[in-house]
Amino acid sequence: MSCDDLLRRLTEYEDGVLPADLCGMLEAHLRDCVPCAELRRDLELLSGMCREGPQPAMPEELRQRLRALIRSGSG
Repeated sequence: MSCDDLLRRLTEYEDGVLPADLCGMLEAHLRDCVPCAELRRDLELLSGMCREGPQPAMPEELRQRLRALIRSGSG
């Protein structure tokens, strides 16, 4: 598996949807390729930061406008 192949498949791998044979190839590549292993580690850290960070708050004005639209049944 090349680095380009890994980049195309990494999200599927992380989501657990790759077939076992491709998982094995991807894992072997990650063991042997330091740059790809570092990229995977960085992506895992970024994903964790996104999950742990504060959720963005909807501005109150927008929230009120949406409620009004829902109540009016138009949109």
